[in-house]
Amino acid sequence: MDHKPKYEATLRRAACGFLSLLAFFGLLLVPAQARSLSPGFPFRSAYGSPAAPDLSAFDRAAVLDLNSQALLASANGDAAFVPTGGAVTMMTAYLALTRLNPDEVIPVREEYLKGVNPEVAIGLSDGDEASVRDLVASMVLRGAQDSAAVLAGHISGGTEAFAALMNETAQSLQMSGTLYTDPTGVYKEEQRTTALDLVRLAAALQALDENGLLFSVPSYTTSFSSQELPSTIASRTTMLIPDEETYDQRVTAGYGGGSSQAEGFNGVIRARVGNMDLLIAVSTKESSERRTYLALTALLDELGANFDDVDVTAQALQLLNGASLNDVPLLPQTDAPLYLTVASGLDIAYENLSFQLSDPAAEPVEGQVYTQATIFLFDTAVGTIPMLAGAVAPQAVSPEPEQPEETPAPEDTQETRPALQTQPPQGTGSASTAQPGAYERFGLLLWSLLALFGGAVIYLVLSLVDRAIK
Repeated sequence: MDHKPKYEATLRRAACGFLSLLAFFGLLLVPAQARSLSPGFPFRSAYGSPAAPDLSAFDRAAVLDLNSQALLASANGDAAFVPTGGAVTMMTAYLALTRLNPDEVIPVREEYLKGVNPEVAIGLSDGDEASVRDLVASMVLRGAQDSAAVLAGHISGGTEAFAALMNETAQSLQMSGTLYTDPTGVYKEEQRTTALDLVRLAAALQALDENGLLFSVPSYTTSFSSQELPSTIASRTTMLIPDEETYDQRVTAGYGGGSSQAEGFNGVIRARVGNMDLLIAVSTKESSERRTYLALTALLDELGANFDDVDVTAQALQLLNGASLNDVPLLPQTDAPLYLTVASGLDIAYENLSFQLSDPAAEPVEGQVYTQATIFLFDTAVGTIPMLAGAVAPQAVSPEPEQPEETPAPEDTQETRPALQTQPPQGTGSASTAQPGAYERFGLLLWSLLALFGGAVIYLVLSLVDRAIK
């Protein structure tokens, strides 16, 4: 009799059952924090189940509220596409502004300009001089590839080394879906990014332009050394320009745009809608910037109707009043308002606010940050407030015991020498204060891999048993 079908079914059931058990216990044992947070970036959620906006005009989109760090909407936000223009030069600008002084003047060298398309340039040539600020503005606002090439050459010596630096920085910003090979914004099919990664990058970049002199202006006045270079540069983001059809006064910054025949248009804007401070990244097969910007205006209308930000700073401070940890009084440090994004028109039940203190990383020092307080409304995280250590009570000093009369020390022999007392090594933290390891950060992934490996091993062993029986 042929038992092959019977044993194959048994093997399949055994392997699948083993995989299921491992996955189930893995989900139970992996810490809740590792299951609930978005990998690598603290996107929060809006409260009150607001209606989702219509993103059908875009192939990929992501909407982030800077105030609350709430991801309000996403459509294929983690789907990769080939970026062009501003979607690439945003990273070039970020590296330039974090590594160079904006007023630093850079000499233009001929070798920096090799391979630059003159039709997508402002006309820099060997011997010109330009400030970092002028190069960044012309690159981001107009997509000047020669400005990007000069910045890359000055920082890293060439495109290849600078692209490696771009990728290293992308990883540090948790842009896990992004890969760069060229800093100029030219179309390169091996490059990729996502809408979610672009709002991550824009959130980091906007902090470097607090005065709005680079990305928030409809036009920029340059100070190039050559009279042949433009004295003013108009922003490619026409939503910033009052005389344009697509102008929208709610838009406060544009981080350039880009388009290609293969991928269509991509762009990032910043907008103030009600109390919200929004970053919106979109990518669409629609190559018309005009139609894309008009679709963004309609999206801003819908976001304003569905969402709003509520300042909960006063309520959070009242909640934290009198807090302590390990008998150390705590004082909240509030440098900025604490916002919660809610469904528009929703009344907040502030009595349902709560907080959770993190484990301290060091001994308390008065006036220094000792712990962090995460504020919750029910299960929705509102934000985190640093907590300073207050006055630390001095340790009580026990009176020294009376010293007995000295007696002659016994002879140091093996019999009289006391046993050594082993002490734990200094500087080791307890389980509650140690930094999270690979398991805490990637528990679910590790358990999934273990399940696959274990299932494969069981399947192999049972197959060998089956052959032996036969």
